Amino acid sequence: VSPVYPPGSKPHDDRPPLGVGGFLRLAGRLACPAFALGGLDASRLHGLGAAGGVAVSSAVWHASDPAAAVSGLLAALEALGPRPSARG
Repeated sequence: VSPVYPPGSKPHDDRPPLGVGGFLRLAGRLACPAFALGGLDASRLHGLGAAGGVAVSSAVWHASDPAAAVSGLLAALEALGPRPSARG
């Protein structure tokens, strides 16, 4: 479900960002896990613990140190706690 924030990989995407609250409202209406996408990086994962997952692109591809960016993302995801079960 996207974009949560303005996507870095699509600078001309004119869709208004959903924000975390908008994402959670839409995701809560789905019968399947929803992945958050759009403008996410390690500093923007807070509040997305109920998401089925997150997907990133520019947070890694545009980073001056991609390995450090991935490490930061993994640490931020770990801090969110356990993921919801996709099996229900």
